[in-house]
Amino acid sequence: MFMPSMLNVDFASRPWVPLGRSKITTQFTGVSSNAIQDVTGLSFAATIPSWASQVRVELNPFFVSSTVAGGNAVQTFIREGSTTLGGAYFINQTPNYSQSPSVLYEDSVTPGSHTYKASISNSGTAVPSMGAAATTPSILTVSCR
Repeated sequence: MFMPSMLNVDFASRPWVPLGRSKITTQFTGVSSNAIQDVTGLSFAATIPSWASQVRVELNPFFVSSTVAGGNAVQTFIREGSTTLGGAYFINQTPNYSQSPSVLYEDSVTPGSHTYKASISNSGTAVPSMGAAATTPSILTVSCR
């Protein structure tokens, strides 16, 4: 009798299965603080199926900016709870200068409920923001395999 478990399967070559996404269509503006701030509306509660062993979370902001220049680092993060899973940053050289620092997180995962979210921060006391509009949303996508 043939059993699928007898196959020598390369799990890394399996395709990613989308679980869902979250998006914002209006700009999120944080507060003047260097603390990590969750982006309102940009989180996704995923149920990882029992067959999955890996998760991929992608954050694609339309843009991220800060109100202060002079070497201020603007950061974007993917987090689960208070745990930072991945991040990206850029140095803001002029006020309101913007970039689109995408973040990709891939790792092993346990089946069950996981809530992933987008967060932003800056290294100074400026106000960070994540831009979005109806035709240019900021998107958080979750997939597994």
